[in-house]
Amino acid sequence: EVIFACGGSMFQSIVAAAAANDGFVIGVDVDQSFESDTVITSAMKGLAASVQWACAKVYDGTWAEIGGNGTGTSLGAADGAVGLPTATWSLTGWTVEEYEALYAEIVAGNVAISADLVEFPESTANVTVNAVK
Repeated sequence: EVIFACGGSMFQSIVAAAAANDGFVIGVDVDQSFESDTVITSAMKGLAASVQWACAKVYDGTWAEIGGNGTGTSLGAADGAVGLPTATWSLTGWTVEEYEALYAEIVAGNVAISADLVEFPESTANVTVNAVK
């Protein structure tokens, strides 16, 4: 079983639950692999790229297009704003090379990522997902 984690004390509870049940954890925001052997990878935010992108909007005069007026902006792989820490992951059945090839396809626009989680998938090709709503 894989549990997606978050920060703070909740992360510690999730790690403890995973360890007690032979489960695994996918960390969030930053590489959390150093926190526990149960962490198999982390969904990381590319904070440096995101901040540089937003600062450039201030300097080029387009800040109003992305914030301050109720407008939201989502950045993704094409912006360098998300990724997995390949140097520290302990995923099995999926290589760093396979990940990098898929990531390149996403960046190129050849693979679309849906933001619609109303119909959360019960499973994917390799993972059964138990969504807690």
